[in-house]
Amino acid sequence: MGTSLGSIEPGTPAYRRFAGALFLAGFATFIQVFSPQAFLPTVVSAERVSPAAAALLISGMSAGIAISVLPWASMADRIGHITAMKWSIAASSVLAIVSPLLPSFEMTVGGRIVGGLLLGAIPGVAMAYIAENISS
Repeated sequence: MGTSLGSIEPGTPAYRRFAGALFLAGFATFIQVFSPQAFLPTVVSAERVSPAAAALLISGMSAGIAISVLPWASMADRIGHITAMKWSIAASSVLAIVSPLLPSFEMTVGGRIVGGLLLGAIPGVAMAYIAENISS
């Protein structure tokens, strides 16, 4: 059911496209996790929360990713690796845009946790996809 490229040989154009796509997916994941980092001091003063509470914007998403990696891997076996990664990055990106607009700090942290749950397909499924499709 999943989209498979078969065996991708290192050094081929398909391999370079594959590596580039995975790099961009990893970069997008990194950006989504750490994008609030620069704003944490502002969050502390604007939301009147402790620095530790403000850091939940980062650690909440990281925890969501950690929790969801295995469920995403299981789901990707049913819907396909590429489909799972596409849905994961798209849904988490929408939530990353919406989360800062939520009316309370607690809801924003909750949105970040859910965003992490959605984003977990990228690290979990990408590794399985690499193992299945790259020739050694």
